[in-house]
Amino acid sequence: MVCPAPAVPASLPTSAAAPATSDRNEALEEALKRPRPLVLIIEDASESVEAFERALREDGFDCLKAFDGVTGKEYYDRYLPDAVVMDIKPARIPGLTVLRHIKSKDPFAVVVILETRGTERHVLEAFRQGISDSLKKPVDPALLSKTVSSAINRAKTSRTIETISILPNWKGGDVAKNILFDAPVALLHVSPEAKVLFANRRASAVLGVRPATLSGYDIGDFVAPHISENWLNAVFAGSLTPLGYEGEVNLKRGDNGWFTARVNAVDGPGKGEMIIAVRDLTREKFLERELLSSKRLAGLGRVVEGVAHEVRNPLISIGGFARKVEKAVPGGTAEKEFMSIVLSEVERLERMVEDIEGFVEFTNAAHPCNASVDMGQVLGASLEKVAKSHTASQKIKTEFKLGPEIMVFGSKELLEELFTLIIENAYDAMADEGGELDLKLDETGGWARVVVSDTGIGIPESDLDSIFDPFFTSKTRGVGLGLAKAHLIVEDHFGQIKYKSKVDEGTVCTILIPVDRRKVVRKSH
Repeated sequence: MVCPAPAVPASLPTSAAAPATSDRNEALEEALKRPRPLVLIIEDASESVEAFERALREDGFDCLKAFDGVTGKEYYDRYLPDAVVMDIKPARIPGLTVLRHIKSKDPFAVVVILETRGTERHVLEAFRQGISDSLKKPVDPALLSKTVSSAINRAKTSRTIETISILPNWKGGDVAKNILFDAPVALLHVSPEAKVLFANRRASAVLGVRPATLSGYDIGDFVAPHISENWLNAVFAGSLTPLGYEGEVNLKRGDNGWFTARVNAVDGPGKGEMIIAVRDLTREKFLERELLSSKRLAGLGRVVEGVAHEVRNPLISIGGFARKVEKAVPGGTAEKEFMSIVLSEVERLERMVEDIEGFVEFTNAAHPCNASVDMGQVLGASLEKVAKSHTASQKIKTEFKLGPEIMVFGSKELLEELFTLIIENAYDAMADEGGELDLKLDETGGWARVVVSDTGIGIPESDLDSIFDPFFTSKTRGVGLGLAKAHLIVEDHFGQIKYKSKVDEGTVCTILIPVDRRKVVRKSH
């Protein structure tokens, strides 16, 4: 792919636009002269790049555009931008290769990754290499600009912390104390007795304890009692080594449970003291679980696809011979009735195999979700489809609360299938006794929120964690792929889905889909 030359912002010095003939120091001097922060965008989707550039320029940034990773590396070395926005899989070379190059030049470099479904492993490794943040596509340009701005501010603070000296008992200047207190890294100054002498604002947030209250805490109280003593001994001993201590541990966050953290400790300013940095790994662990789940589903898909293929061939033969026998048997006999049962079960198995093969095909296919979709129309079409076809529709009273028009970024066909599956489940839950179905659509915090409530039989609490697993079902028909497919559709739209339910009271399904915030480009006439 031939990449066009970047549109060099007018505020850049002219020497910066020329080929890179000066060394890094000269490039840095040029960068320091810039009146506006410069953001390098490495992305091959031109429409997205244009939207990002508009939002960034409106917020006071200049922009450079590179449409592949090789060009992105060259532009980074030439212009030394204040931040980089990069697709995790740019054209020509891997995004992680570009990231390693950038971090080798500047460990504090601001890099915001744009991720897509199926890139969880790459994003996890990117976090380990020190990216500032990641956003899932499709990305709201305004959110991207805000994320970049916040990351640049955090990087400035980190650079400042790196250059100042930490004095005993924190008696340094007010500037140093203020910087440390507001630093984006959770920092603790610990006495030889393992008591907290100082904690900054970030440590307070991570550990769930007010800064003033945190002073005097025994850091052993933040770990499980049975490992506290051994862990403290390891941290103190490791802090005295040249490289310091580094390890993972489960820490207590106030009264809100436990979380996994990476703890780094180095020798402190006073004798026997330590400086401890704590990093919350909650998101990284979540990405690890997502990656493992994706691998598990991929493996399951391959097994199921093979089984379905092996079952289909003999099933066709069984069905064919059974139909011939059924036709040859006289009517009104027990044998005729037996063959009818056999054929009915064969047809049920054929539908099951078709459902399984359709699900596997769906999981393997790419689903473009890049159109502007009216959520009200989608919900109306899904509700009408179910109401016309479901046998229990006469027993169910439906209320549909529709607010102002809400547009989302996605696939109309997939969203209609999603809500058809959800509404069908609600109808099934009320099939025997009837009930009330309540649909609500509104917007909250940049999300289109759909709430589907029914007064059906409900879902046992023990089953709620399994309802999105393939082949999990409590129904007498079907193979349990409906909600698994619904979950995949929501993931394709970078949304969220959650069920709450009580047996014999009903179920509430809440779905969030990102609102379409793309700006309309005015055409000149």
